[in-house]
Amino acid sequence: MDIVNQSKRIHLLINSLTIFIFFYFIFLAPNNLTELLLNDNNTAVYSVYARNLIEYPLDKTFLLMSEIGPDGKNIFEKNNNIINRYINHPPLLMWLTSISYKLFGYEIIYGRMISIISSTLFFLVFFKYLFYIKVKLFYILSTIPVLLSFPVYWTHGLIIEHQPLLNLFLLLATINFLEYIFHNKKKNFNYFLFFWTLSFLTDWPAYLFLIPYTLIAISNKNYKILPVLIGYPFAIYFSLNFYHQYSINDLNLGAITGLDLFYRRTTDNLFPDYNFFETWGNSIFKMSYLFVYFNFKFIISLIFLISIIYIFFNYKKANQKIFLIFICFFLPSLIYMLIFRKWAESHSYWSYYFIIPILTSFIIFLDCLKEKYIRLFIVIIFINFLLQFFIVSKDIMLIKKQPLSEDTMAFLEKYNDYDYVTNDDSIGYGFGFRSRWLQNKKFNNIKFYQKKNNKILFIKRLSNCPSKDKSFMRFEFFNWCYKEYN
Repeated sequence: MDIVNQSKRIHLLINSLTIFIFFYFIFLAPNNLTELLLNDNNTAVYSVYARNLIEYPLDKTFLLMSEIGPDGKNIFEKNNNIINRYINHPPLLMWLTSISYKLFGYEIIYGRMISIISSTLFFLVFFKYLFYIKVKLFYILSTIPVLLSFPVYWTHGLIIEHQPLLNLFLLLATINFLEYIFHNKKKNFNYFLFFWTLSFLTDWPAYLFLIPYTLIAISNKNYKILPVLIGYPFAIYFSLNFYHQYSINDLNLGAITGLDLFYRRTTDNLFPDYNFFETWGNSIFKMSYLFVYFNFKFIISLIFLISIIYIFFNYKKANQKIFLIFICFFLPSLIYMLIFRKWAESHSYWSYYFIIPILTSFIIFLDCLKEKYIRLFIVIIFINFLLQFFIVSKDIMLIKKQPLSEDTMAFLEKYNDYDYVTNDDSIGYGFGFRSRWLQNKKFNNIKFYQKKNNKILFIKRLSNCPSKDKSFMRFEFFNWCYKEYN
């Protein structure tokens, strides 16, 4: 009877905390784009693509992230006016965002809901599974404040990005994969393939999970699933690339296989052209800085480092399912950061996928501590949770209170009726999304622009601005420099 009551209490606690987390995310969520919320530019990126999906027909968007301007043409006019597609990420996040905007309207909070729901469900699934595999109740309760102390969990639960959604799908895929390995139930394998497919459609790191999945299958002598584990990801990958190339009427074999692009990117990242050791040293320092300063903070990062060292020497003593979850996420996350070094050292969210390795390593390490140290350890964890939860909440609320500065609001108001003209095509693609979402204006290519307005704003990407021309002014929020032509 006590066991039944304890089970009910822990489920009630997890369910109650899940509801609290969901509504707390809603409470924190800014209702507009922001200048200071980390990586919120991506909220504009995927909102623009989602809006295009709603407003333009299938033969124009192909259900892909398409570079369409407000006139229905290429965002940056060219002679052939072919609409470019953005294939650096698969399209599922954009599909879900467009559904949300279609159902509820073009309020940015409805786009943020995808990450809010994903982050909330991640909490529910992860801690329910810990209870299901009979992790000690004390360990479960101790791990909850660890997760809720991560700044990255809260900040990236509020922006439109792939990480929360992919982390949820990969967790569900991994759980079902391990349940299949341990219990050989076909339904678990079917669920595994379903959630892995959703992961493939969300972002590319999902493909790296074939490495730990394959190693686990081999170590358990489950050779019959190897053709699926190895062949299925490649089939999905080639299919996505083929569809993308078909949409732009360019069935180039190198692009369809994706091998040329992958080779160029990875070799450039793994083998720098000069100062190999110095370059890698600087990159590791930058990645570590982003990991500690923005995402997890010092206390958690130090505990993670100590836990990894312990696991390396004592992995046989660990709960095998917890250890395998750790391996399934740790190896791909580490490989992902190393083979795409340049992006990982400049984008804090690349280490997001270490959330699960940190949580699982914490449980394994907690299991090894002597009882007299556990209380002190938990006190440190709880104090860190209170501190980080308060700081992150306060910072986000300040951003929510004033998402855009007075200077930015003045710029938007002043230049809203100007024609934007440029000779810099990166304005249309990588560096114009905030303007495209907030103003939905066309970027006129100066080669083809026919003056229709006496008010013209000439714009360029900041890094492409002429340094000697003092007539250009800077606008950091859009990453532009500009000058007026009246």
